[in-house]
Amino acid sequence: MIKSHEIDVIVCTTVLERGMTVENVQVIILHGEHPLFDKETLIQIAGRTGRKVPYTNGDIIIYTNRQTKAIKECIKDLQQSNALSAIKS
Repeated sequence: MIKSHEIDVIVCTTVLERGMTVENVQVIILHGEHPLFDKETLIQIAGRTGRKVPYTNGDIIIYTNRQTKAIKECIKDLQQSNALSAIKS
């Protein structure tokens, strides 16, 4: 159902963290301040976006009561990776 585009929204726990690739996906993380969301987990979840041509961009939104160290580090790492990617292209 997902691959045939019959579903518009998937609500899940951390199933998107690993192993799932969906075309043209946008990611929203709720309660991003929860200890479950360390930097590595946030990066893995964010990495679900932009994995299929021609949809190589995607939005990642983290809803949170406060910006944690993990969120700040995730954003910094993703920005650095994207900058390096742009240089190599």
